[in-house]
Amino acid sequence: MTSPLELLATSGLFVTGALIMRGAGCAINDLWDRNLDPHVERTKFRPIARGALTPQKAVVFTGFQLLGGLGLLLQFPLECLWYGIPSLLFVASYPLAKRVTNYPQFVLGLTFSWGAMMGFPALGVDLLSRPDALAAAAALYSSCVAWTVLYDMIYAHMDIKDDVAAGIKSIALRHEHNTKAVLSGLAVTQVALLGVAGLAAGAGPVYFIGSCGSAIATLGLMIWRVRLKDVKNCWWWFKNGCWLTGGGIALGMAGEYIDQYRKRGDETSSPDFPESIARQHDDNSSNNTSTQKSTSPAAMFSRFSFQASRGIARSVPKGRVIPGPWSFVSGPSTTLQARFLSAETRAAIDKAVSSAPVVLFMKGTPETPQCGFSRASIQILGLQGVDPQKFTAFNVLEDPELRQGIKEYSDWPTIPQLYVDKEFVGGCDILMSMHQNGELAKLLEEKSTLVPAEE
Repeated sequence: MTSPLELLATSGLFVTGALIMRGAGCAINDLWDRNLDPHVERTKFRPIARGALTPQKAVVFTGFQLLGGLGLLLQFPLECLWYGIPSLLFVASYPLAKRVTNYPQFVLGLTFSWGAMMGFPALGVDLLSRPDALAAAAALYSSCVAWTVLYDMIYAHMDIKDDVAAGIKSIALRHEHNTKAVLSGLAVTQVALLGVAGLAAGAGPVYFIGSCGSAIATLGLMIWRVRLKDVKNCWWWFKNGCWLTGGGIALGMAGEYIDQYRKRGDETSSPDFPESIARQHDDNSSNNTSTQKSTSPAAMFSRFSFQASRGIARSVPKGRVIPGPWSFVSGPSTTLQARFLSAETRAAIDKAVSSAPVVLFMKGTPETPQCGFSRASIQILGLQGVDPQKFTAFNVLEDPELRQGIKEYSDWPTIPQLYVDKEFVGGCDILMSMHQNGELAKLLEEKSTLVPAEE
């Protein structure tokens, strides 16, 4: 499970990225609409529309914002790059949509909601290998699209008269006489999809009461109270309604996270936590018998592998820098699949992968994991009953070259990574899925990596 600090750091990057990309999107919109905005009362004083800023300067400003957005995007796992780039198509196409369709708000929704899809790979969840995660992401994304259309429909009511004169299309014009019925339908769709996302993600009562319940209350209040013919009232609900609904949803999600994090802590600190991985078989040369000693899973793992986890830091050659995830943009012939990995580093990782039947590259040590995913992976291996004498862990935090090198070596963007019998298995999300469906137990048993049964 993602640690609180990791979650806060990722959320902070998303907030910063949202601010930057919203600015870029507004600039692109104003560039496209520079000949339309002067004819609309609400937009005629925008910088480009009133002549305070030339289109050329606006393009430069937009370029710097896009570069800033790219810089933030590169702070996430490399997989996020492939999820983030397509959103630029939506950013650029929204201003055109209002010229050809009465439903440009749907294009806006596709644009504004894209972060719902990117949040999963940003936290190391592979959507393509996790059907449950993909279902949750798709439902959450679709819910956000419906929400965006809803509140922007209220926003569009402020400009109905000017839009008619300027020839601008909008959903508010198309459904001017049955707007509240459409808003109600969108609200039902949003909440239903929010519920589907929770079911797919295995959320508990805190999420459904906090997020879904608050959405029902705030959306219902907004649709009931908004006066669509009153420009100031529409603006008030547009400005504050999104904070009321969004705040409620966010608090519900935060409450669900805290509840699950607390339960996970109670579960792993329980005295009944499985001790199968905490068995060590010591040879007794005098009587040829074995004595079993029990301790905690983390401590037993640490006993056998802590020294090994430091060894690779010495075996990986110093003084070389493995290209980061941005290296493929430095030359036209370099691709994501053909990144550079030094022969020395590859040889060191080959040796590490071959050092034990079960090898885990993680953040921290088994005794003191430094991220939620690494901790969860250790717990999963403990539940499976992996023999500590057939296990080795390597701490990637001790060497930046190893940390990047193993990602290149495995062609996998996140840590931790598990190898069994020198074959790459996957990251934490893959381990959790295989643990739940029994595939991991079958694999470990086939490779004879489990603690022998007592006779």
